[in-house]
This record gives sequence, structure tokens and C-alpha cells, in this order.
Amino acid sequence: MFIKHDSNGNLIGIIVLHVDDFLHAGNKDFRSKVSRKLENIFTMGKTEQKVFKYVGFDIEQEEEGIRVNMNNYAEEKIDIFDVDPTRALQQEESLTEEEKSQLRKTAGRIGWLGRGARPDLVFAQIEMSTKFLNGKVKDLIRASILTRKVKSSEANFFIRRLVPVDGWTIEVSTDASLSNLNEGVDSVEARVILIRNEIGDCAPILWCANKIKRIVDSTLEAECLSLLSGLKEAIYLREVIEEIFNLREKEVPVKAIVDNKSTVDAIHSTAPVEDKKLRRDVARIKQMLNTKDVHSVSWCPGKEQLADCLTKRTASSFNLMKVFRSGRR
Repeated sequence: MFIKHDSNGNLIGIIVLHVDDFLHAGNKDFRSKVSRKLENIFTMGKTEQKVFKYVGFDIEQEEEGIRVNMNNYAEEKIDIFDVDPTRALQQEESLTEEEKSQLRKTAGRIGWLGRGARPDLVFAQIEMSTKFLNGKVKDLIRASILTRKVKSSEANFFIRRLVPVDGWTIEVSTDASLSNLNEGVDSVEARVILIRNEIGDCAPILWCANKIKRIVDSTLEAECLSLLSGLKEAIYLREVIEEIFNLREKEVPVKAIVDNKSTVDAIHSTAPVEDKKLRRDVARIKQMLNTKDVHSVSWCPGKEQLADCLTKRTASSFNLMKVFRSGRR
């Protein structure tokens, strides 16, 4: 990503570059000083605006913001497949090599869609990826059902117009689930990061879920590690935003939301947590609050936690997808 400021430090344009594909936006001054020069230097095979495709995403610029969708990808690349009824009765049987190949292909395509426009699919991809070696027929059945779910819902999100920058907040929702991968051994962490203004308009910036790198012994440990990862990511994104808009350091507050009260209590308590290996992680979060790198860490009920469906199969994705498709929180 390249940014251009005028002599007063005001942003006039941005260019995003992926291999040989340019995506740029800016005012008339940027258009005359930068965009046209690039068009003269490089041979442009095709130039489009307002409605176009960029690196696999269909992008449409609307009056209130930008709609990004992957409906064509979902339609063309996600194949619905069936498991033979006789084979489906053998749920605890190990997968054949051909069935494992089908599972890997489905997981890869579901994962790309989940990372691109369907955060509600991210956990399913992570869970499938743990079954490549020792998967059972029941895992393939679950993948088959998932392909139908993909086809039955839109794959898009809305980046709402949020100007001016004054009043922006970076909101990071983090969640974790204890021991719900690899037969109860591994745990999952997830985060959803939005930019939000004072009236509740928002734009999704990042969402992801991962297996926690170390084996954790408690929900508190899992939640604290997820929160720490989310805060680090949010602080980095805040620094990028400050550079783009030439803002003062820490001008955009970072606010975190978790659905685990014990995590909030541990962070705000003057007493150290009992788990000694967790003390350093909790201390790091406390330091972020003390230095104002993070404005606040607050609690919300589990059903209001946007990242909830990224860490478990049974959680509802309704609130998350409503926010992503409306651009309002």
C-alpha cells in the first residue's frame, strides 16, 4: 500500500498493489499527479471504476460505501457433494484417500471464502483442517452439509463511508473456546476488528481464527491469550491508520470487547492470577491499558460477542453477519 499526502499533510490518495493489479482512490489532484503518470508509464490492460473485479472480489462503489462480495466465487468454486447413504451409516469409519482429498478441497475453498467475505465459515474450515489425517465419515458428512449452507446465503460485506476521521474507534472483539479441536487437546482463538464512528456506522477491517499455539488449561488462559493477540493486531492497525491520515499517536482509541468476566476481572485486579505462566500475558494487557495503547477492555454477553461463531460450531452468526452486511453496529 502506498499513500500520498499534500504539502499540508492531508491524504489525497492511496494505491494498493497486488502483483500487477492496481487499486487506487484519491482526489482530482492525486488523479492528475499520480494516476495518469502511472497510466503513461505502464501498459494498462483494462481500467474500471465504480463496479469491477479485483483479485477475485467483486467490488461495487455505492453512495454510502463499498460493497465487496464473493458470490461468483461461491457459485463457481464451492461444489455441493453427497455422501453415499450406505457410506453415511459408517460414521466412525476412517476416510479413504479419495474422501480425504474431497475434504481438503472443500476446506481450502471454504477457507478462502471465509477469509474473504464469510467470517461465519472460518471455524468450520479450521475444524476441517484438523481432520485431514485421521478424519471420519462423519466429518465428510459435515463438510457436505456445509457446502449447502454456503450456497444458501450471500457472500458479501459492506464497508460504510465513515468520514470524517474524527470520532473513529477501533473495536476488537475477541473470543476463545477451550479444548474443542483435536479430540479435546487444542483450543481456538478468534478476533473481529471494526472501525466504528460515533453514530454506530462501521467497517470490517480484519477477522480471523486460529488454533492457540500452546496447550491451555483453562478458559481464562484461552480468553486472555485471544485478547492479547487481538489487541496487538488492533494496535498495529491503529498505527497504519495514523500513518495514512497523518494523525497524532494514539489519537484513535482501541476498545476491546470480551464475553468472559473472569478475563476482565483478572486484567483490572491488583492481585496476580494464580496461573504463573499466564501472569506475563495478563501483565502485558495491563501495561497496554496503563500506557493508553488500549483505551478499554469491557465485557458483553456471549450472544452479543461478534467473534463467538468464529470459535465454535454451535454459535449463532446472525449478529456478526448483520453487522458485516449493513455496516452498522
